[in-house]
Amino acid sequence: MKLLDKILVLTEGKPTKRRTARLIEWMQKKKLLAVRMKCKLCHKTMKLTRKYGSRDLKVWVCRNKNHRGKKTTKTIRSGSIFEGSRSSLFSWMKFFYR
Repeated sequence: MKLLDKILVLTEGKPTKRRTARLIEWMQKKKLLAVRMKCKLCHKTMKLTRKYGSRDLKVWVCRNKNHRGKKTTKTIRSGSIFEGSRSSLFSWMKFFYR
């Protein structure tokens, strides 16, 4: 499947939880989003977890004991060109490949 066809399949229709998860996985494979993230406090690898209250449904979380009971979180967009944007990832992909 060509790249343009793949993006159209991923972004067409209403963005659901499943489609958002698929788009995030695809963007990680294409190196548009980070596959791994390091914690600023302990420098260990953070874990990608679901968070339904966020726009992108996934966040990076570090729950190391050295954080004194607090968890450190970063958005899935951290370190990418989408970091400060309020637009959805679906809108970005449609804009890039229009």
